[in-house]
Amino acid sequence: MLNHTVSSRSTIVRGSLSKPVLFGTTALVGGGLVLAGSEPARAQEDEEEQQIRLELTGFLNNFYGVTFVDTNSDEQDFNNFTTHFDGEVQFRGTTTLQDGTEVGVQFEIEIPSQDDVRATLDENYLWIEGGLGQLRLGGDNTAMYIMGLGTFDAGGIGVPINSGWISDFIPAPPGFTAAFRSPALSTAIDIVNDDNVITYFSPRLAGFQFGASYAPRASFAGKPVNGPVNRNAQFDSADDRYENGVSVGGNWVGELDPFSLGFSAGYAQAQAIDSVEEIGGDDIQQVMVGGTIGFAGLSLDASYANEIDGRFSGTAADPVSTEGESWIVGLSYEVGPWTTSVSYMRTHVEGNINESNDDKLQAGALSLGWAWGPGITIAGTLLYADWDEQQGGSQDGVALASGLILSF
Repeated sequence: MLNHTVSSRSTIVRGSLSKPVLFGTTALVGGGLVLAGSEPARAQEDEEEQQIRLELTGFLNNFYGVTFVDTNSDEQDFNNFTTHFDGEVQFRGTTTLQDGTEVGVQFEIEIPSQDDVRATLDENYLWIEGGLGQLRLGGDNTAMYIMGLGTFDAGGIGVPINSGWISDFIPAPPGFTAAFRSPALSTAIDIVNDDNVITYFSPRLAGFQFGASYAPRASFAGKPVNGPVNRNAQFDSADDRYENGVSVGGNWVGELDPFSLGFSAGYAQAQAIDSVEEIGGDDIQQVMVGGTIGFAGLSLDASYANEIDGRFSGTAADPVSTEGESWIVGLSYEVGPWTTSVSYMRTHVEGNINESNDDKLQAGALSLGWAWGPGITIAGTLLYADWDEQQGGSQDGVALASGLILSF
């Protein structure tokens, strides 16, 4: 989840948090114990009032569309109908202690997972927050990613183009470096993929907020992984090729009448183990900047990402790098229950380092959405994408998709 501010007391949260479902221990006290002046009963109530209760929220997106794909690959011949389903259940709870400190927990179940149709545990972390800021511990993104502005909002309503969604409607050609959270597909990049991290967020002062993260391992496994990194592991067998990740980010949000404004910037780095450096790799280095301007229902969002040194994957003989850059710009207009948006994105990454060319993508989307009810939006998107694979493979197409976006 991407938040403009990370304080659990003032977080800007998308979607509706209505219909909370509370889970926890409820005291069932017999009438003989509920007596005026009963100190044991009152102490028990006070204690139970401080226990964390979990609120159930989440989202569900289901889109269907027609698509027309032009490919120069003999391996692929696509039909003209496609679907996309994406959902997540989020459990979140907090309690405030007597000294004013807030303690909270959040974990998410992704439906389906990235690898198969089974539900899997996604981000899961706890936090402690007081007057000096928030400390967050567990499987999560880093500060640079969380505090970035102008990323997913730039994709507008309907089918977003600043994510891996686009390949479900117009697939990439074989061999394209479609790496998650990299400049290949998005401006929302990170050195980890929900690995265990330690993050501090400052209080927001005069519109400014700062965050910093440390990740002992940057495994990119999509889940928290325990244990130390084996720095002497061979590249082809290494579970973790990067360690000691550091990420810093900050943003400012405010008003300059009649405009609402926001700007963000961040930097992240993770150290490569020896076997990565032996085949020409280096420490991961990433930069993200973004911004948003709002006026009378109009919103202009833009962001830029650069992996100065990319993540190495593949094999030692044919390593693949995510070094590259991406940018996106989007304009949306909201009036009453209607929202319309237009967005455009370009990306390129190094791909296989033994090849001279880059993998490239350009994409655009025109969307219209209608708020049918609280947490229920009907949206349609006209989508275009043009993929160019570094060895000459290409694929482009258009798709028209519509569906429901539910938040609860």
